[in-house]
Amino acid sequence: MAIIILEGCDNTGKTQIGTELSNRIGYPYFKLKREQVWIQKENAACVQSAHAFQLQFFYEFARQIDFNVILDRFFPSEWVYGSLFRKVDEDLIWDYDRKFAALNTHIVILTKDDDKLDDELFDSSRLKLINEKYKEFVNKSACKILYLKTDDEDLEREIKEITNFLKT
Repeated sequence: MAIIILEGCDNTGKTQIGTELSNRIGYPYFKLKREQVWIQKENAACVQSAHAFQLQFFYEFARQIDFNVILDRFFPSEWVYGSLFRKVDEDLIWDYDRKFAALNTHIVILTKDDDKLDDELFDSSRLKLINEKYKEFVNKSACKILYLKTDDEDLEREIKEITNFLKT
């Protein structure tokens, strides 16, 4: 079983890389289409409960069924965006981080230099904070993590680095 999570700010290449990686290694690619849920302040308790259920459900599913998948954002986004924009249950996140690490989860955090980040939802100062939170996540996570720069938009190089990382 392999769980690969692609993370990072918008426009860092998650969709393009996830689609190409899926084509090359044959794992299904899943993208959550309502990404703005990560930043919702309204009904924060409801959003937090939904994320807790999602984590529990997916973990149990992954633990019981042998499958491979590429996810475009998952629990790292809940920690990064949730901690910046609303209350987040950190104990829950780090508990599931350890659980997913035990399932050999690989996380690829895609990033660009701050001056090359572009996002329709956030200004440059917010994007810098998001990038910093991802760096903090790298230092706290028990999962295997590749921090991948995508400034040059060299898909061949990026896929090669990821496939080499997956062999670890």
